[in-house]
Amino acid sequence: MRVLPCLLPTLMALTLSAADLVDPARLAAERVRPLLATHCLRCHGGDDLKGGLDLRTRESLLRGGDSGPAVIPGDAKRSWLYRLVSHQADPHMPHKKAKLTDAEIAAIAAWIAAGALYPAAAAAAP
Repeated sequence: MRVLPCLLPTLMALTLSAADLVDPARLAAERVRPLLATHCLRCHGGDDLKGGLDLRTRESLLRGGDSGPAVIPGDAKRSWLYRLVSHQADPHMPHKKAKLTDAEIAAIAAWIAAGALYPAAAAAAP
């Protein structure tokens, strides 16, 4: 059973299009940025940051919040953001009924694995 958590991001990445895997900037702009804007920036992108975590810029993702860096580029399995949205860490994010789909979680895993590129436009408010 230890193998399953390691293979899960790889298996879920199969739901991504070939273009997403070839173009990490496109993956960030078209899949990840909208996910973060819809599900995360309300609490992690304003003046009152929950857990001290700001998800508006790559620099703030790397710096992280009270629990440390949100993203470790190239390593989704160790990245706090991925562990939260895939419900491998407690608390689970997003809260309550807003759980991400397997495809959305796979997009975040693939984005982190590809280096967590974050276009400047990602800093826009939701």
